[in-house]
Amino acid sequence: MQISQHRLYFLSLFLFLLCVSVFAQQPQTAPPAEVAGIPVNYDEAKIAPYTLPDPLKLLNGKPVRDAKT
Repeated sequence: MQISQHRLYFLSLFLFLLCVSVFAQQPQTAPPAEVAGIPVNYDEAKIAPYTLPDPLKLLNGKPVRDAKT
């Protein structure tokens, strides 16, 4: 039995739209506040300010000059 290209296209389109409609009807739940006992944060506004250290300075404040330092 051979299926024409048009029928195959419409069948795949129908299945795609069916899946989209099923997933669109799923209720949206809030993300968990804890994962594996560890508190998680999904809101970037709640993050404390943090400045990354300069990667080209040593811990003593001197600049990195070559691979050996």
